[in-house]
Amino acid sequence: MSLFNGVGRLAWGGVSDRLGRTRTLLAMCACSVFACVFLLRPATGLCLAAFAYGGYLALMPSLTADYYGPKHVGANYGLVFTAWGL
Repeated sequence: MSLFNGVGRLAWGGVSDRLGRTRTLLAMCACSVFACVFLLRPATGLCLAAFAYGGYLALMPSLTADYYGPKHVGANYGLVFTAWGL
């Protein structure tokens, strides 16, 4: 799972460069839903879910900068990451 998580960070980052962050986020959500609904029991479903999950952690800093501006992205992303942790 950790291998798929790491590859997902790189792969989804590349996809977001081509498709844009919002479309990539929707694709990751669709991937997660598909994995959880249809494939959760076998290991392939867990790996696909980890692949999508890695993308979330790769795209959230960029999305935060897009929505709130790059000036205070460190502080803003700190709040987003704290909310995710809670």
